Amino acid sequence: MKIESVEKTAKVIAALLKEKFPDVHFDVEAEYPNGEDQVVVRYTDGPSPVLVHYYIDKFQTMHPLDGDLVFLTLDPSILGCSGTSLVYCDWRLSPAVESMVRKAYEAEFHEPYQYNGHGFFDITSYYRSRPQLWPAKYQRLYEEQKKVPKEEPPVLKEKDDKIVSYEDFKTAVLHYDVNHHVW
Repeated sequence: MKIESVEKTAKVIAALLKEKFPDVHFDVEAEYPNGEDQVVVRYTDGPSPVLVHYYIDKFQTMHPLDGDLVFLTLDPSILGCSGTSLVYCDWRLSPAVESMVRKAYEAEFHEPYQYNGHGFFDITSYYRSRPQLWPAKYQRLYEEQKKVPKEEPPVLKEKDDKIVSYEDFKTAVLHYDVNHHVW
């Protein structure tokens, strides 16, 4: 995927998130770790990632399908951009919210939080799974999202409507490179 398209995807995602959550500051960046492209959405407090992913998952081309990871060719005419391989939320809790969440955990389980306590990997995973702790506006949004199915990504269909698996895509790219490489 071309760098320009990932940069544009990051801008489209940033604009969408600003529209959906105007009171939250999102830092949206295109990144290229290990030669892969991704868009990382960083923010503190605000909505749980489940609420954010409801809107932004349609911009990623890597999706699980029947237990396999598949590469989708997104329709840029609908999205307004070409998308990116992955969209990742790097979500943090401020010390004040984390303190409130720890108190809720202690009230529920009658003990201080410990790493992986009661199956929660960290205190944010506890908060993420307890919508009743979220601000009322996010609780309402969560209930609304549950009623409406998540929008499927707009996929460009090939002639036979086949979705290409990521492994097949990588193999085809490598085969093309070997056959068309100018030495």
